[in-house]
Amino acid sequence: MKKILALVLVSALVFVSCEGDQGPPGQDGLDGIQGQVFEVEGVDFVYESEFNLYSAPFALEEYTSFEILEQDALLIYRYGDLRDVEGNIVNGWELLPLTAYDGEGRSFEYGFSHAELDAEVRITSEFDISDLESGYTQDQIFRFVILPNDWAPEAGLNKNNIEEVLNSLNIQSINKISMP
Repeated sequence: MKKILALVLVSALVFVSCEGDQGPPGQDGLDGIQGQVFEVEGVDFVYESEFNLYSAPFALEEYTSFEILEQDALLIYRYGDLRDVEGNIVNGWELLPLTAYDGEGRSFEYGFSHAELDAEVRITSEFDISDLESGYTQDQIFRFVILPNDWAPEAGLNKNNIEEVLNSLNIQSINKISMP
Protein backbone atom coordinates (compact mmCIF):
# COMPACT_ATOMS: atom_id res chain seq x y z
CA MET A 1 0.00 0.00 0.00
CA LYS A 2 2.91 2.32 0.84
CA LYS A 3 4.45 1.68 -2.59
CA ILE A 4 1.20 2.64 -4.37
CA LEU A 5 0.87 5.82 -2.29
CA ALA A 6 4.52 6.73 -2.99
CA LEU A 7 4.01 6.10 -6.72
CA VAL A 8 0.91 8.34 -6.79
CA LEU A 9 2.76 11.14 -4.95
CA VAL A 10 5.80 10.94 -7.25
CA SER A 11 3.56 10.93 -10.35
CA ALA A 12 1.64 13.97 -9.10
CA LEU A 13 4.90 15.81 -8.38
CA VAL A 14 6.22 15.07 -11.89
CA PHE A 15 3.04 16.32 -13.58
CA VAL A 16 2.93 19.50 -11.48
CA SER A 17 6.51 20.41 -12.31
CA CYS A 18 6.16 19.85 -16.08
CA GLU A 19 6.48 22.89 -18.32
CA GLY A 20 5.96 23.16 -22.02
CA ASP A 21 5.94 25.80 -24.70
CA GLN A 22 3.35 28.49 -24.31
CA GLY A 23 0.69 28.16 -26.99
CA PRO A 24 -0.15 30.88 -29.52
CA PRO A 25 -2.01 33.90 -28.17
CA GLY A 26 -5.80 33.98 -28.58
CA GLN A 27 -7.78 36.63 -30.41
CA ASP A 28 -8.25 40.01 -28.81
CA GLY A 29 -11.74 40.78 -27.62
CA LEU A 30 -14.35 38.95 -25.63
CA ASP A 31 -12.89 35.44 -25.58
CA GLY A 32 -12.29 35.70 -29.33
CA ILE A 33 -15.90 36.72 -30.06
CA GLN A 34 -16.00 39.49 -32.64
CA GLY A 35 -19.25 41.29 -33.39
CA GLN A 36 -19.41 43.49 -36.44
CA VAL A 37 -21.36 46.71 -36.77
CA PHE A 38 -21.66 49.13 -39.66
CA GLU A 39 -24.03 51.93 -40.53
CA VAL A 40 -25.26 52.69 -44.04
CA GLU A 41 -26.53 56.20 -44.74
CA GLY A 42 -28.43 57.47 -47.76
CA VAL A 43 -30.33 54.25 -48.47
CA ASP A 44 -32.94 54.72 -51.22
CA PHE A 45 -35.57 52.02 -51.67
CA VAL A 46 -36.81 50.96 -55.10
CA TYR A 47 -40.51 50.26 -55.61
CA GLU A 48 -41.37 46.85 -57.12
CA SER A 49 -44.91 47.15 -58.45
CA GLU A 50 -45.40 43.42 -59.15
CA PHE A 51 -44.95 42.72 -55.42
CA ASN A 52 -46.22 46.04 -53.99
CA LEU A 53 -43.08 46.53 -51.95
CA TYR A 54 -39.99 48.69 -51.67
CA SER A 55 -36.62 46.97 -51.43
CA ALA A 56 -32.99 47.81 -50.76
CA PRO A 57 -30.44 44.99 -51.20
CA PHE A 58 -27.09 44.85 -49.39
CA ALA A 59 -24.05 42.70 -50.18
CA LEU A 60 -22.76 42.46 -46.61
CA GLU A 61 -19.14 41.64 -47.49
CA GLU A 62 -18.88 45.08 -49.16
CA TYR A 63 -19.36 46.76 -45.78
CA THR A 64 -17.13 44.75 -43.46
CA SER A 65 -13.53 43.56 -43.34
CA PHE A 66 -14.40 40.48 -41.27
CA GLU A 67 -15.42 37.08 -42.55
CA ILE A 68 -19.16 36.51 -42.25
CA LEU A 69 -20.10 32.93 -41.46
CA GLU A 70 -23.30 31.21 -42.53
CA GLN A 71 -24.30 30.60 -38.93
CA ASP A 72 -23.84 34.24 -37.84
CA ALA A 73 -27.03 36.14 -36.98
CA LEU A 74 -28.03 39.60 -38.17
CA LEU A 75 -29.87 42.43 -36.46
CA ILE A 76 -30.86 45.54 -38.43
CA TYR A 77 -31.90 48.85 -36.89
CA ARG A 78 -33.54 51.83 -38.65
CA TYR A 79 -32.81 55.39 -37.57
CA GLY A 80 -35.81 57.64 -37.59
CA ASP A 81 -38.60 59.36 -35.73
CA LEU A 82 -39.77 57.73 -32.52
CA ARG A 83 -42.20 58.84 -29.85
CA ASP A 84 -40.83 59.13 -26.32
CA VAL A 85 -42.87 58.27 -23.21
CA GLU A 86 -44.41 61.76 -23.23
CA GLY A 87 -45.48 61.48 -26.88
CA ASN A 88 -42.78 63.80 -28.25
CA ILE A 89 -41.08 62.92 -31.52
CA VAL A 90 -37.37 62.15 -31.09
CA ASN A 91 -34.78 60.46 -33.29
CA GLY A 92 -33.59 56.98 -32.38
CA TRP A 93 -32.89 53.40 -33.47
CA GLU A 94 -35.61 50.76 -33.91
CA LEU A 95 -35.03 47.05 -34.43
CA LEU A 96 -36.51 45.49 -37.58
CA PRO A 97 -39.08 44.25 -38.19
CA LEU A 98 -41.03 47.30 -37.16
CA THR A 99 -44.46 48.68 -37.94
CA ALA A 100 -44.75 52.31 -39.01
CA TYR A 101 -47.71 54.52 -39.92
CA ASP A 102 -48.04 57.00 -42.75
CA GLY A 103 -49.70 60.42 -42.51
CA GLU A 104 -53.10 58.80 -43.07
CA GLY A 105 -52.66 56.30 -40.24
CA ARG A 106 -52.15 53.32 -42.56
CA SER A 107 -49.65 50.77 -41.28
CA PHE A 108 -46.70 49.36 -43.19
CA GLU A 109 -43.71 47.32 -42.11
CA TYR A 110 -39.94 47.54 -42.44
CA GLY A 111 -38.58 44.01 -42.47
CA PHE A 112 -35.65 42.10 -43.92
CA SER A 113 -34.45 38.79 -45.22
CA HIS A 114 -30.92 37.51 -44.79
CA ALA A 115 -28.70 34.94 -46.46
CA GLU A 116 -25.06 34.31 -45.58
CA LEU A 117 -23.57 37.31 -47.41
CA ASP A 118 -26.66 39.24 -48.45
CA ALA A 119 -29.53 41.08 -46.83
CA GLU A 120 -32.55 42.85 -48.24
CA VAL A 121 -34.54 45.43 -46.32
CA ARG A 122 -38.16 45.68 -47.47
CA ILE A 123 -41.15 47.91 -46.90
CA THR A 124 -44.44 46.01 -47.22
CA SER A 125 -48.12 46.62 -46.55
CA GLU A 126 -51.62 45.42 -47.28
CA PHE A 127 -52.45 48.72 -49.03
CA ASP A 128 -50.94 50.05 -52.27
CA ILE A 129 -47.72 51.67 -51.05
CA SER A 130 -46.58 53.01 -54.42
CA ASP A 131 -47.37 56.54 -53.19
CA LEU A 132 -45.67 56.19 -49.79
CA GLU A 133 -44.02 59.49 -48.83
CA SER A 134 -40.33 59.71 -49.70
CA GLY A 135 -39.49 60.37 -46.04
CA TYR A 136 -40.12 56.64 -45.48
CA THR A 137 -38.36 55.35 -48.60
CA GLN A 138 -35.46 57.68 -49.44
CA ASP A 139 -32.28 58.75 -47.64
CA GLN A 140 -32.75 56.21 -44.85
CA ILE A 141 -30.12 55.15 -42.29
CA PHE A 142 -29.67 51.55 -41.12
CA ARG A 143 -27.28 49.87 -38.68
CA PHE A 144 -26.32 46.27 -39.27
CA VAL A 145 -25.15 44.19 -36.30
CA ILE A 146 -23.62 40.84 -37.22
CA LEU A 147 -23.66 38.54 -34.22
CA PRO A 148 -21.12 35.71 -34.18
CA ASN A 149 -22.65 32.26 -33.87
CA ASP A 150 -20.90 31.66 -30.55
CA TRP A 151 -22.11 34.93 -28.99
CA ALA A 152 -24.13 34.28 -25.86
CA PRO A 153 -26.03 37.42 -24.81
CA GLU A 154 -26.33 38.32 -21.18
CA ALA A 155 -29.53 37.14 -19.53
CA GLY A 156 -32.24 39.72 -20.01
CA LEU A 157 -30.45 41.57 -22.84
CA ASN A 158 -32.94 43.80 -24.65
CA LYS A 159 -32.11 43.49 -28.38
CA ASN A 160 -34.53 46.36 -29.04
CA ASN A 161 -32.02 48.62 -27.26
CA ILE A 162 -29.11 49.06 -29.64
CA GLU A 163 -26.87 50.48 -26.91
CA GLU A 164 -27.27 47.32 -24.80
CA VAL A 165 -26.40 45.14 -27.79
CA LEU A 166 -23.33 47.22 -28.68
CA ASN A 167 -22.14 47.21 -25.07
CA SER A 168 -22.55 43.44 -24.79
CA LEU A 169 -20.35 43.03 -27.89
CA ASN A 170 -17.87 45.63 -26.59
CA ILE A 171 -18.18 47.67 -29.81
CA GLN A 172 -16.01 50.78 -29.60
CA SER A 173 -16.57 52.33 -33.03
CA ILE A 174 -18.99 51.99 -35.92
CA ASN A 175 -17.96 52.11 -39.57
CA LYS A 176 -20.26 54.63 -41.34
CA ILE A 177 -20.81 54.21 -45.06
CA SER A 178 -22.64 56.60 -47.38
CA MET A 179 -24.48 55.24 -50.39
CA PRO A 180 -23.50 56.86 -53.69
